[in-house]
Amino acid sequence: EEAIAIAKQYGDAGTGIQLYVKGTVVKITNPQYGEMYITDGVNELYVYGATGMDGTYFNLLEDKPLAGDDVILLGALKTYSCFS
Repeated sequence: EEAIAIAKQYGDAGTGIQLYVKGTVVKITNPQYGEMYITDGVNELYVYGATGMDGTYFNLLEDKPLAGDDVILLGALKTYSCFS
């Protein structure tokens, strides 16, 4: 909920700083680019461009998260005009 509120506050420009979010992977929508939805059990957050901790592209990761896995992600928060 807090991550969504921050994304809405900064809009399409994004936070400009890296923030951690924790959640459970709901589904991977594009394994090439690391697109997925994660949830805290109540809210869902769309993630685009997930990489490994060393910057390895998602499609090249040896150990990719799957639906049901818990993840901690670091990145800027943006809305991409997805909230009204």
